[in-house]
Amino acid sequence: MFFYRNRLGLVANQQILLSRPGDYLNFFNVSAITTSDDNPIDIEVNDTRPAYVHHVLNIQKGVMMFSEQAQFLLFSESDIFSPKTARLKKVSNYECNPSISPVDMGTSVQWASTT
Repeated sequence: MFFYRNRLGLVANQQILLSRPGDYLNFFNVSAITTSDDNPIDIEVNDTRPAYVHHVLNIQKGVMMFSEQAQFLLFSESDIFSPKTARLKKVSNYECNPSISPVDMGTSVQWASTT
């Protein structure tokens, strides 16, 4: 489970589901006829090999998803995060031990000298 842009996210193997914004227990569409930005987001991890997501880490660009043999980034290129704009992109093929959680190392900051 994770939170991203005011949505509750759930991961089950290759399936990623995010709730409606601000309504964390609502995973149902507003309407079956029209698509709304308030609808829940349902994305499947697609890869050449099965990619069962074991860990999730919020980062500045989006949400990193870690499987045993690949890493994916859940993000939006626009300011609105909706079913129409949500993207899941494979970013690397590093092996990852599912029993070890990833650690956010932060960003490095370089300080300018005033002398």
